[in-house]
Amino acid sequence: MLPAVFSVLIIYQYAWHAPILDPLAEILAARHAVARISMADFEDDRWPGDRKADLIIVADAGTAVALRRTLPDATILHVGHGLISKNGPALSYHAADYVCVASSTVAERFTAQGHVPRRSYLSTGLIQSDPLFQDAPRERGVRVPGCAVSVVYAPTWTPLLSSAAMLGDDLVALIRGSNEGIGIVVKPHPHIPISAPDWIERWRRLAERHVNVVLHPPEADLIPVLLGADLMVSDASSAIFHFLALNRPIVLIDNPERFTSAISYDPDGIEWRWRDIGARVERVADLPAAVAAGLAEPDRHEPARLARRAALFGDFTDGRARDRVATAVDRILREGSGA
Repeated sequence: MLPAVFSVLIIYQYAWHAPILDPLAEILAARHAVARISMADFEDDRWPGDRKADLIIVADAGTAVALRRTLPDATILHVGHGLISKNGPALSYHAADYVCVASSTVAERFTAQGHVPRRSYLSTGLIQSDPLFQDAPRERGVRVPGCAVSVVYAPTWTPLLSSAAMLGDDLVALIRGSNEGIGIVVKPHPHIPISAPDWIERWRRLAERHVNVVLHPPEADLIPVLLGADLMVSDASSAIFHFLALNRPIVLIDNPERFTSAISYDPDGIEWRWRDIGARVERVADLPAAVAAGLAEPDRHEPARLARRAALFGDFTDGRARDRVATAVDRILREGSGA
């Protein structure tokens, strides 16, 4: 049940936002009156009728857009979860008062493009990425049991950008060739069960048919899967740039149909401008060799990975973004109260 009086309201658009928002909520609850609610409950008016909160915190730019329509005077903080463009998040940042970003460089890039929040960007680092900078051993992440090597396949959900249809039923052989000792963890984006449920069923059948292949729940936290992976195979997913924090090899599949996606293909987005961080594959027949080379020579693209990592995360590689966001919340509440 929600408290009758609270100063901070945290709204969860999706269930998979819980691993992102819950640790921050616990920090804030030690010093502020905090309430948590799902977007569905908010929309059904299942919370105190006066709808008063000094600050609303969300983890999705689209949530801020929806809230702004019904709460035009609310102060909204978007803590962020994505790291790429797809012509989407930055176009929605105008609805939030404050937007947390991975570094000041990111804030400068979006500002130069004309994408600005109502008040300011907060260069704090992204709270979702905190565990990636805390030197957790791979064994504490999600791995395929009994496999010395674990590869994560984390495709985007966006049509014409995703590699899922390109790999189809041949996904397992195309990733590991004939080496059944390589474990594969398929981590679908949480939107895929809705946007393409047939992909989920296909991956479930592949996991049942092949040894050392695991389908990780789409709604589960992405970060433990990244922590456990020795190599990532992806396409244009934001997961690529979270994985970049770990400085491990990446294989990038370029969907040749991407140019026809006027809505989501942004040639200036880092998902396309920074493809030097890994081996690029457009012909799926070349994928097994690219994965094998990445595992055999994990340092091959390291200079580019480290350069892009520094450009993306700046000085915020200490795993303490949550503390910085909490401090920013303290300041926002203090200024709002006139103290």
